[in-house]
Amino acid sequence: DIIRLWKFPKEMKEFTIDQQKNMIAFSGSHFRLPLLLRVSDKRVEPLPESEYSAPLRFQLADFAPRDNFVWVDRCYKMAQLWAPELALSTDWCVSQGQLGGQQIVQHVDKTMWKGKTAFKDTVIDMARYKSNVDTLKIVDNDIRYKADSFIFNVAGAPEEVKQFSGISRPESWGRWSNAQLGDEVKIEYKHPLPKKFDLVITAKAYGNNASRPIPVRVGNE
Repeated sequence: DIIRLWKFPKEMKEFTIDQQKNMIAFSGSHFRLPLLLRVSDKRVEPLPESEYSAPLRFQLADFAPRDNFVWVDRCYKMAQLWAPELALSTDWCVSQGQLGGQQIVQHVDKTMWKGKTAFKDTVIDMARYKSNVDTLKIVDNDIRYKADSFIFNVAGAPEEVKQFSGISRPESWGRWSNAQLGDEVKIEYKHPLPKKFDLVITAKAYGNNASRPIPVRVGNE
């Protein structure tokens, strides 16, 4: 058993998040954020995120309805399910519970934030479980949020956007136009735009693109 050989903690009752180091500590062990944990009576299974692993929300979607979990990630990634008021926040949040039971989301609002696990023995609702799993599996480009502008450092797009292409994955500072995904950045809205409006683009250029004009086309103009 790899978990046993690596001597991972056997329990998780209290934990501390260090925002400056992007670390979580519990039971004498330290792990880098973001992190997903499966917590049972006899062991704690840490599931980190890397370029070679699936995003944590996809890993969480594989959990059983009654599996206890602690998920520490950027707020907007879990807010879509359980905390819509944090849907545009790039701060750290902690979610815990069971996919088929109750879930709570807590905003990490201190440099050294202390928390406790609070798993409840609730009745499992399979309809809730299926809904949570389906939402966790939504790909980034299909996520929609309420905002009056395109927020490039979170996943998805405003509700008014039908589809978009040519844009990289979100980074803490925003996104870049990715030539491997498309020759241009294209944003298509569900409804026609008004005849007159102000278009404001906040961007930075990199490498050979610096100090060069950027063509922008709206509709056929």
